Amino acid sequence: MLVGGAAVACAAGGDLDNAPRSSTGGGAGVDAGDGGDPDGSAGASGTGGSAASGGTGGSGGSAAGGGASGASGAAGSSGAGGAAGASGGGGTSGAAATGGQAGAAASGGSGGTGGGGSSCPAGYYDIDNNPLTGAQGCEYACTKTSDDDPIDPSFTDANCDGSDGVVEQCVYVSKAGSDLLGDGTRQSPKATIAGAIAFAQSNGVPAVCLSGETYEEAVTIVSGISLYGGFDQADADFEFRRKAGVTSTVRAAGTVIHAPQINAETHVEGMKIEATTPGSGKSTYGVRLASGLATLYVRYNVIEAGAGADGAAPNPPTAPDGGGGGDASGSAGVGTGGGGLNDSGGPGGPGGLGGGGGPGGAGGGGGGGPSACAAGKLGGITFQNNQCSTNAPGFGGFGGTSLASGSGGNGSNGVSGELVQVN
Repeated sequence: MLVGGAAVACAAGGDLDNAPRSSTGGGAGVDAGDGGDPDGSAGASGTGGSAASGGTGGSGGSAAGGGASGASGAAGSSGAGGAAGASGGGGTSGAAATGGQAGAAASGGSGGTGGGGSSCPAGYYDIDNNPLTGAQGCEYACTKTSDDDPIDPSFTDANCDGSDGVVEQCVYVSKAGSDLLGDGTRQSPKATIAGAIAFAQSNGVPAVCLSGETYEEAVTIVSGISLYGGFDQADADFEFRRKAGVTSTVRAAGTVIHAPQINAETHVEGMKIEATTPGSGKSTYGVRLASGLATLYVRYNVIEAGAGADGAAPNPPTAPDGGGGGDASGSAGVGTGGGGLNDSGGPGGPGGLGGGGGPGGAGGGGGGGPSACAAGKLGGITFQNNQCSTNAPGFGGFGGTSLASGSGGNGSNGVSGELVQVN
Protein backbone atom coordinates (compact mmCIF):
# COMPACT_ATOMS: atom_id res chain seq x y z
CA MET A 1 0.00 0.00 0.00
CA LEU A 2 1.36 3.34 -0.96
CA VAL A 3 1.83 6.02 1.71
CA GLY A 4 0.38 9.41 0.70
CA GLY A 5 2.83 12.26 0.27
CA ALA A 6 2.38 15.92 1.29
CA ALA A 7 0.36 18.20 -0.99
CA VAL A 8 2.18 20.83 -3.06
CA ALA A 9 1.23 24.44 -2.07
CA CYS A 10 0.30 27.02 -4.71
CA ALA A 11 2.18 30.21 -5.50
CA ALA A 12 0.61 33.43 -4.11
CA GLY A 13 -1.19 35.87 -6.39
CA GLY A 14 -0.22 39.57 -6.82
CA ASP A 15 -1.02 42.14 -4.12
CA LEU A 16 -4.25 44.16 -4.37
CA ASP A 17 -3.69 47.49 -6.10
CA ASN A 18 -5.33 50.28 -4.10
CA ALA A 19 -4.28 53.20 -6.32
CA PRO A 20 -7.44 55.25 -6.80
CA ARG A 21 -6.64 56.51 -10.31
CA SER A 22 -5.74 53.10 -11.87
CA SER A 23 -7.92 51.78 -14.65
CA THR A 24 -5.85 48.68 -15.52
CA GLY A 25 -7.67 45.30 -15.47
CA GLY A 26 -6.71 42.69 -12.86
CA GLY A 27 -4.32 39.81 -13.54
CA ALA A 28 -5.47 36.18 -13.21
CA GLY A 29 -5.18 34.40 -9.86
CA VAL A 30 -2.49 31.72 -9.52
CA ASP A 31 -3.75 28.13 -9.97
CA ALA A 32 -3.92 25.86 -6.95
CA GLY A 33 -1.24 23.15 -6.60
CA ASP A 34 -2.08 19.55 -7.48
CA GLY A 35 -2.89 17.07 -4.69
CA GLY A 36 -0.25 14.56 -3.77
CA ASP A 37 -0.66 10.85 -3.08
CA PRO A 38 -3.91 9.46 -1.55
CA ASP A 39 -3.64 11.26 1.77
CA GLY A 40 -2.48 14.53 0.26
CA SER A 41 -4.33 17.63 1.37
CA ALA A 42 -6.01 19.99 -1.07
CA GLY A 43 -3.98 22.58 -2.87
CA ALA A 44 -4.34 26.12 -1.50
CA SER A 45 -6.44 28.57 -3.47
CA GLY A 46 -4.90 31.20 -5.70
CA THR A 47 -5.05 34.88 -4.75
CA GLY A 48 -6.65 37.42 -7.10
CA GLY A 49 -4.42 39.72 -9.11
CA SER A 50 -4.27 43.47 -8.66
CA ALA A 51 -6.67 45.56 -10.66
CA ALA A 52 -9.34 48.14 -10.94
CA SER A 53 -11.52 45.29 -12.31
CA GLY A 54 -11.75 42.12 -10.19
CA GLY A 55 -9.02 39.56 -10.74
CA THR A 56 -9.79 36.24 -12.47
CA GLY A 57 -10.03 33.32 -10.03
CA GLY A 58 -7.34 30.64 -9.97
CA SER A 59 -8.05 27.15 -11.38
CA GLY A 60 -8.86 24.34 -8.92
CA GLY A 61 -6.06 22.04 -7.81
CA SER A 62 -5.66 18.54 -9.22
CA ALA A 63 -6.94 15.89 -6.78
CA ALA A 64 -4.80 13.08 -5.46
CA GLY A 65 -5.45 9.57 -6.75
CA GLY A 66 -9.09 8.59 -6.89
CA GLY A 67 -10.42 11.90 -5.65
CA ALA A 68 -13.37 13.75 -7.10
CA SER A 69 -12.99 16.82 -9.14
CA GLY A 70 -12.43 20.01 -7.17
CA ALA A 71 -15.28 22.53 -7.06
CA SER A 72 -15.15 25.76 -9.00
CA GLY A 73 -13.45 28.65 -7.29
CA ALA A 74 -15.65 31.43 -5.89
CA ALA A 75 -15.98 34.64 -7.85
CA GLY A 76 -13.77 37.50 -6.75
CA SER A 77 -15.50 40.25 -4.82
CA SER A 78 -16.13 43.49 -6.69
CA GLY A 79 -13.73 46.33 -5.95
CA ALA A 80 -14.97 49.88 -5.52
CA GLY A 81 -15.87 50.77 -9.06
CA GLY A 82 -14.20 47.60 -10.43
CA ALA A 83 -15.94 44.58 -12.01
CA ALA A 84 -16.28 41.32 -10.01
CA GLY A 85 -13.53 38.76 -10.48
CA ALA A 86 -14.29 35.79 -12.71
CA SER A 87 -14.84 32.34 -11.12
CA GLY A 88 -11.91 30.04 -10.73
CA GLY A 89 -11.83 27.00 -13.00
CA GLY A 90 -12.94 23.62 -11.55
CA GLY A 91 -10.32 21.29 -10.08
CA THR A 92 -9.20 18.45 -12.30
CA SER A 93 -9.82 14.83 -11.37
CA GLY A 94 -7.17 13.06 -9.33
CA ALA A 95 -5.07 10.24 -10.63
CA ALA A 96 -6.03 6.59 -10.02
CA ALA A 97 -4.54 6.09 -6.57
CA THR A 98 -6.81 4.76 -3.79
CA GLY A 99 -8.36 6.86 -1.04
CA GLY A 100 -6.94 10.15 -2.03
CA GLN A 101 -8.84 13.28 -1.10
CA ALA A 102 -10.08 15.61 -3.76
CA GLY A 103 -7.99 18.68 -4.33
CA ALA A 104 -9.80 21.78 -3.08
CA ALA A 105 -10.84 24.24 -5.72
CA ALA A 106 -9.00 27.50 -5.97
CA SER A 107 -11.02 30.44 -4.74
CA GLY A 108 -11.75 33.30 -7.08
CA GLY A 109 -9.48 36.33 -7.21
CA SER A 110 -10.41 39.30 -5.05
CA GLY A 111 -11.90 42.27 -6.84
CA GLY A 112 -9.57 45.17 -7.50
CA THR A 113 -10.08 48.68 -6.17
CA GLY A 114 -12.33 50.82 -8.40
CA GLY A 115 -10.72 52.55 -11.33
CA GLY A 116 -11.55 55.89 -13.03
CA GLY A 117 -9.84 59.32 -12.77
CA SER A 118 -10.41 61.60 -9.81
CA SER A 119 -12.89 64.46 -9.92
CA CYS A 120 -12.84 67.70 -7.93
CA PRO A 121 -15.20 68.20 -5.01
CA ALA A 122 -18.08 70.56 -5.72
CA GLY A 123 -16.95 74.20 -5.76
CA TYR A 124 -13.24 73.39 -6.32
CA TYR A 125 -11.13 73.40 -9.49
CA ASP A 126 -7.64 72.31 -10.50
CA ILE A 127 -6.01 75.30 -12.20
CA ASP A 128 -2.35 74.73 -11.31
CA ASN A 129 -2.13 71.12 -12.63
CA ASN A 130 -0.42 70.10 -9.39
CA PRO A 131 -1.87 66.89 -7.84
CA LEU A 132 -0.31 67.75 -4.48
CA THR A 133 -2.27 70.95 -3.87
CA GLY A 134 -5.78 70.91 -2.45
CA ALA A 135 -8.11 67.95 -2.10
CA GLN A 136 -7.41 65.49 -4.95
CA GLY A 137 -5.30 68.20 -6.62
CA CYS A 138 -8.21 70.67 -6.64
CA GLU A 139 -6.98 73.80 -4.87
CA TYR A 140 -9.09 76.63 -6.34
CA ALA A 141 -12.38 77.45 -4.60
CA CYS A 142 -14.79 79.10 -7.04
CA THR A 143 -18.51 79.26 -7.82
CA LYS A 144 -19.05 78.93 -11.56
CA THR A 145 -21.88 81.05 -12.95
CA SER A 146 -21.10 81.15 -16.67
CA ASP A 147 -18.86 79.82 -19.42
CA ASP A 148 -18.40 83.41 -20.56
CA ASP A 149 -16.46 85.83 -18.40
CA PRO A 150 -16.28 89.43 -19.64
CA ILE A 151 -14.08 91.54 -17.37
CA ASP A 152 -15.90 93.52 -14.73
CA PRO A 153 -15.08 96.08 -12.02
CA SER A 154 -15.53 93.45 -9.27
CA PHE A 155 -12.88 91.12 -10.78
CA THR A 156 -15.30 88.16 -10.69
CA ASP A 157 -14.06 84.88 -12.15
CA ALA A 158 -17.41 83.76 -13.56
CA ASN A 159 -16.07 80.73 -15.45
CA CYS A 160 -13.62 79.55 -12.74
CA ASP A 161 -10.57 79.41 -15.03
CA GLY A 162 -8.32 81.24 -12.57
CA SER A 163 -8.95 84.90 -13.42
CA ASP A 164 -11.52 87.49 -14.38
CA GLY A 165 -11.75 87.32 -18.17
CA VAL A 166 -11.27 84.25 -20.36
CA VAL A 167 -7.72 83.12 -19.60
CA GLU A 168 -7.12 81.17 -22.80
CA GLN A 169 -8.33 83.98 -25.08
CA CYS A 170 -5.57 86.53 -24.47
CA VAL A 171 -2.12 87.36 -25.71
CA TYR A 172 -0.31 88.44 -22.53
CA VAL A 173 2.09 91.38 -22.25
CA SER A 174 4.77 92.20 -19.70
CA LYS A 175 7.78 94.49 -19.99
CA ALA A 176 9.90 91.51 -18.90
CA GLY A 177 8.67 89.51 -21.92
CA SER A 178 9.99 89.35 -25.46
CA ASP A 179 8.33 90.23 -28.76
CA LEU A 180 10.85 87.99 -30.52
CA LEU A 181 10.86 84.92 -28.27
CA GLY A 182 7.59 85.19 -26.35
CA ASP A 183 4.59 83.18 -27.52
CA GLY A 184 2.07 85.39 -25.72
CA THR A 185 1.18 82.85 -23.02
CA ARG A 186 1.13 83.67 -19.31
CA GLN A 187 4.47 81.89 -18.98
CA SER A 188 6.06 83.58 -22.02
CA PRO A 189 4.48 87.01 -22.65
CA LYS A 190 5.15 89.59 -25.32
CA ALA A 191 7.00 92.79 -24.38
CA THR A 192 5.00 95.51 -26.15
CA ILE A 193 1.34 96.19 -26.82
CA ALA A 194 2.04 96.67 -30.52
CA GLY A 195 3.84 93.32 -30.68
CA ALA A 196 0.99 91.56 -28.87
CA ILE A 197 -1.70 93.07 -31.14
CA ALA A 198 0.22 91.96 -34.25
CA PHE A 199 0.59 88.44 -32.82
CA ALA A 200 -3.10 88.28 -31.86
CA GLN A 201 -4.12 89.40 -35.34
CA SER A 202 -1.98 86.78 -37.09
CA ASN A 203 -3.06 83.95 -34.75
CA GLY A 204 -6.76 84.66 -34.40
CA VAL A 205 -6.69 85.58 -30.69
CA PRO A 206 -9.46 88.05 -29.72
CA ALA A 207 -7.74 90.01 -26.94
CA VAL A 208 -4.52 91.43 -25.48
CA CYS A 209 -4.08 91.44 -21.67
CA LEU A 210 -1.66 93.83 -19.94
CA SER A 211 0.42 93.33 -16.81
CA GLY A 212 0.39 95.88 -14.00
CA GLU A 213 3.16 98.00 -15.51
CA THR A 214 3.51 101.30 -17.41
CA TYR A 215 3.71 101.21 -21.20
CA GLU A 216 5.05 104.30 -22.95
CA GLU A 217 3.57 103.74 -26.38
CA ALA A 218 0.80 105.08 -28.57
CA VAL A 219 -1.48 102.19 -29.48
CA THR A 220 -3.33 101.51 -32.71
CA ILE A 221 -6.28 99.20 -32.06
CA VAL A 222 -7.23 96.54 -34.64
CA SER A 223 -10.92 95.83 -35.19
CA GLY A 224 -12.05 92.79 -33.19
CA ILE A 225 -8.98 92.64 -30.92
CA SER A 226 -9.79 94.02 -27.47
CA LEU A 227 -7.35 95.53 -24.98
CA TYR A 228 -7.70 94.73 -21.25
CA GLY A 229 -5.66 95.81 -18.23
CA GLY A 230 -5.21 94.97 -14.55
CA PHE A 231 -3.44 91.58 -14.71
CA ASP A 232 -0.86 90.70 -12.04
CA GLN A 233 2.00 89.00 -13.83
CA ALA A 234 3.67 88.19 -10.50
CA ASP A 235 0.73 86.55 -8.70
CA ALA A 236 2.20 83.68 -6.67
CA ASP A 237 -0.70 81.28 -7.30
CA PHE A 238 -1.69 82.11 -10.87
CA GLU A 239 0.39 84.29 -13.20
CA PHE A 240 -1.56 87.15 -14.80
CA ARG A 241 -4.54 86.91 -12.47
CA ARG A 242 -6.70 90.02 -12.88
CA LYS A 243 -7.32 91.56 -9.48
CA ALA A 244 -7.86 94.75 -7.53
CA GLY A 245 -4.89 97.03 -6.86
CA VAL A 246 -3.11 96.20 -10.13
CA THR A 247 -2.84 99.11 -12.59
CA SER A 248 -1.89 98.84 -16.25
CA THR A 249 -0.91 102.32 -17.48
CA VAL A 250 -0.64 103.30 -21.14
CA ARG A 251 0.91 106.74 -21.73
CA ALA A 252 1.65 108.77 -24.86
CA ALA A 253 1.66 112.34 -26.13
CA GLY A 254 -1.41 113.37 -28.10
CA THR A 255 -3.70 110.42 -28.86
CA VAL A 256 -2.96 107.36 -26.71
CA ILE A 257 -5.29 104.75 -28.22
CA HIS A 258 -6.34 105.27 -31.82
CA ALA A 259 -8.93 103.08 -33.55
CA PRO A 260 -8.81 103.90 -37.27
CA GLN A 261 -11.71 101.62 -38.19
CA ILE A 262 -13.85 99.31 -36.02
CA ASN A 263 -16.07 96.85 -37.88
CA ALA A 264 -16.34 94.17 -35.14
CA GLU A 265 -17.15 94.61 -31.46
CA THR A 266 -13.99 95.75 -29.67
CA HIS A 267 -13.25 96.69 -26.04
CA VAL A 268 -10.77 99.00 -24.30
CA GLU A 269 -11.23 98.26 -20.59
CA GLY A 270 -9.64 98.13 -17.17
CA MET A 271 -6.58 100.36 -17.48
CA LYS A 272 -5.21 103.85 -16.87
CA ILE A 273 -4.79 105.98 -20.00
CA GLU A 274 -2.64 109.10 -19.83
CA ALA A 275 -2.58 111.52 -22.77
CA THR A 276 0.13 114.13 -22.33
CA THR A 277 0.36 117.49 -24.14
CA PRO A 278 1.64 117.02 -27.69
CA GLY A 279 3.35 119.33 -30.15
CA SER A 280 2.12 122.67 -31.44
CA GLY A 281 -1.58 122.84 -32.24
CA LYS A 282 -2.17 119.12 -31.57
CA SER A 283 -4.99 117.57 -29.55
CA THR A 284 -4.96 115.22 -26.54
CA TYR A 285 -7.27 112.22 -26.70
CA GLY A 286 -7.34 109.21 -24.39
CA VAL A 287 -9.19 107.15 -26.98
CA ARG A 288 -10.13 108.23 -30.49
CA LEU A 289 -12.33 106.31 -32.94
CA ALA A 290 -12.09 107.43 -36.55
CA SER A 291 -14.57 105.24 -38.42
CA GLY A 292 -16.27 101.85 -38.72
CA LEU A 293 -19.58 100.02 -38.56
CA ALA A 294 -19.34 98.40 -35.10
CA THR A 295 -19.10 99.61 -31.50
CA LEU A 296 -15.95 100.41 -29.56
CA TYR A 297 -16.63 99.89 -25.82
CA VAL A 298 -14.56 102.11 -23.53
CA ARG A 299 -15.25 101.00 -19.92
CA TYR A 300 -13.76 100.73 -16.42
CA ASN A 301 -10.81 103.01 -17.24
CA VAL A 302 -9.17 105.98 -15.59
CA ILE A 303 -8.47 108.49 -18.38
CA GLU A 304 -6.41 111.64 -17.94
CA ALA A 305 -6.14 113.98 -20.92
CA GLY A 306 -3.57 116.75 -20.64
CA ALA A 307 -4.03 120.23 -22.11
CA GLY A 308 -4.22 120.64 -25.84
CA ALA A 309 -1.20 122.33 -27.33
CA ASP A 310 -1.40 126.01 -28.20
CA GLY A 311 -1.59 126.98 -31.82
CA ALA A 312 1.40 128.36 -33.63
CA ALA A 313 1.75 131.75 -35.25
CA PRO A 314 1.62 131.88 -39.04
CA ASN A 315 4.58 130.63 -40.92
CA PRO A 316 5.83 132.75 -42.55
CA PRO A 317 4.78 135.32 -39.98
CA THR A 318 3.79 137.91 -42.56
CA ALA A 319 0.78 136.78 -44.52
CA PRO A 320 -0.03 138.38 -47.85
CA ASP A 321 -1.75 141.71 -47.42
CA GLY A 322 -5.26 142.28 -48.57
CA GLY A 323 -5.87 144.28 -51.69
CA GLY A 324 -6.44 148.02 -51.63
CA GLY A 325 -9.80 148.92 -50.16
CA GLY A 326 -12.35 151.38 -51.39
CA ASP A 327 -13.52 154.38 -49.49
CA ALA A 328 -15.07 152.27 -46.71
CA SER A 329 -12.38 149.83 -45.67
CA GLY A 330 -9.67 147.60 -46.93
CA SER A 331 -10.34 143.89 -47.58
CA ALA A 332 -9.25 141.22 -45.13
CA GLY A 333 -5.84 139.62 -45.36
CA VAL A 334 -5.50 135.87 -45.99
CA GLY A 335 -5.37 133.81 -42.76
CA THR A 336 -2.46 131.35 -42.51
CA GLY A 337 -1.09 128.98 -39.95
CA GLY A 338 -4.48 127.59 -38.95
CA GLY A 339 -4.58 124.01 -37.77
CA GLY A 340 -7.10 121.56 -39.17
CA LEU A 341 -9.68 119.81 -36.99
CA ASN A 342 -9.20 116.62 -34.98
CA ASP A 343 -5.51 116.30 -34.15
CA SER A 344 -4.60 119.83 -35.25
CA GLY A 345 -6.94 122.08 -33.36
CA GLY A 346 -9.01 124.96 -34.70
CA PRO A 347 -8.53 127.08 -37.78
CA GLY A 348 -6.44 130.20 -37.97
CA GLY A 349 -7.98 133.55 -37.21
CA PRO A 350 -9.09 136.02 -39.86
CA GLY A 351 -6.76 138.54 -41.35
CA GLY A 352 -6.94 142.04 -39.95
CA LEU A 353 -9.01 144.66 -41.80
CA GLY A 354 -7.21 147.61 -43.30
CA GLY A 355 -8.16 151.22 -42.77
CA GLY A 356 -9.94 153.22 -45.40
CA GLY A 357 -8.20 152.32 -48.59
CA GLY A 358 -5.41 150.48 -46.71
CA PRO A 359 -4.29 146.85 -47.06
CA GLY A 360 -5.51 144.18 -44.68
CA GLY A 361 -3.47 142.70 -41.83
CA ALA A 362 -1.85 139.27 -41.74
CA GLY A 363 -3.81 136.09 -40.94
CA GLY A 364 -4.15 134.75 -37.38
CA GLY A 365 -2.17 131.91 -35.84
CA GLY A 366 -3.25 128.26 -35.83
CA GLY A 367 -5.79 127.16 -33.26
CA GLY A 368 -4.86 125.11 -30.20
CA GLY A 369 -5.83 121.43 -29.90
CA PRO A 370 -8.76 120.17 -27.80
CA SER A 371 -8.46 117.96 -24.70
CA ALA A 372 -10.86 114.98 -24.47
CA CYS A 373 -10.99 111.58 -22.77
CA ALA A 374 -12.58 109.99 -25.82
CA ALA A 375 -13.93 111.06 -29.16
CA GLY A 376 -15.41 109.23 -32.10
CA LYS A 377 -18.07 109.05 -34.73
CA LEU A 378 -21.71 109.23 -33.68
CA GLY A 379 -23.00 105.85 -32.47
CA GLY A 380 -19.61 104.19 -32.75
CA ILE A 381 -18.24 104.63 -29.22
CA THR A 382 -19.82 103.52 -25.93
CA PHE A 383 -18.27 105.30 -22.95
CA GLN A 384 -19.26 103.72 -19.59
CA ASN A 385 -18.01 103.55 -16.00
CA ASN A 386 -14.82 105.52 -16.62
CA GLN A 387 -13.13 108.15 -14.49
CA CYS A 388 -12.38 111.05 -16.83
CA SER A 389 -10.35 114.22 -16.28
CA THR A 390 -9.40 116.75 -18.95
CA ASN A 391 -7.63 120.06 -19.23
CA ALA A 392 -8.23 123.22 -21.23
CA PRO A 393 -7.88 123.14 -24.98
CA GLY A 394 -4.89 124.85 -26.46
CA PHE A 395 -5.18 128.56 -27.14
CA GLY A 396 -5.10 129.97 -30.62
CA GLY A 397 -1.79 131.24 -31.87
CA PHE A 398 -1.12 134.95 -32.16
CA GLY A 399 -1.85 136.67 -35.41
CA GLY A 400 0.87 137.52 -37.86
CA THR A 401 2.03 140.99 -38.66
CA SER A 402 1.66 143.07 -41.75
CA LEU A 403 4.16 145.46 -43.19
CA ALA A 404 1.43 147.81 -44.28
CA SER A 405 -1.10 147.54 -41.47
CA GLY A 406 -1.82 146.07 -38.03
CA SER A 407 -1.65 142.45 -36.94
CA GLY A 408 -4.21 139.89 -37.97
CA GLY A 409 -6.62 138.23 -35.54
CA ASN A 410 -5.46 135.40 -33.34
CA GLY A 411 -6.22 131.79 -34.21
CA SER A 412 -9.30 130.10 -32.75
CA ASN A 413 -9.01 127.80 -29.74
CA GLY A 414 -9.01 124.09 -30.47
CA VAL A 415 -12.25 122.20 -31.00
CA SER A 416 -12.78 118.52 -31.78
CA GLY A 417 -13.63 117.61 -35.33
CA GLU A 418 -15.27 114.35 -34.16
CA LEU A 419 -19.04 113.99 -33.93
CA VAL A 420 -18.88 112.74 -30.31
CA GLN A 421 -16.51 114.15 -27.71
CA VAL A 422 -16.42 113.08 -24.06
CA ASN A 423 -14.92 115.55 -21.62
